[in-house]
Amino acid sequence: MRASEKFDRDFQQGKYYEKKAIELFNYDDYHIAKRGCKEYDFWFIKDGDKTFVEVKSERYASITNNLAIEFQYKGRPSGISITKADFYVYYILHTGNGTVKGDIKKEECYIIKTDELRAIAERCRIVKGGDGYYSMIYLVHKGLLKKYLHHIEDIDTVDDITEKLTKVEIDNKS
Repeated sequence: MRASEKFDRDFQQGKYYEKKAIELFNYDDYHIAKRGCKEYDFWFIKDGDKTFVEVKSERYASITNNLAIEFQYKGRPSGISITKADFYVYYILHTGNGTVKGDIKKEECYIIKTDELRAIAERCRIVKGGDGYYSMIYLVHKGLLKKYLHHIEDIDTVDDITEKLTKVEIDNKS
């Protein structure tokens, strides 16, 4: 898979999970951030209070059991270091075949206050990672986040998520 195809697939996956995460909250109104916004993915208003949310979805955590929490990119603060998000919603995506390739069969969803995630992450191992290894990342073992597990969901069919990702792609082009 070419880098541009991987980016497009990951972008579509991210947009799908952002929309799915919105459904986890009780709100009066919401707004999805514009492409390129680094501080949050969406915000919602409930009873006059605005709450910012960052959404992550990844496959590698299903194999390593570690969530990758970026805090620096090319020597500059990024990710959890600069977010305005009050909450992180983190989806771990399982293919069921012991690799990151293939269709998603199950997802784990964690919801955690950003300050709590930051405090946990800062006690964890730091590694270089991401495309080109330009990012500094905290590796947070998912066992440290057990109390923040919101749900585990089986994906009914291959078409279930593929169809939804395609719809996200169409919606984003509109």
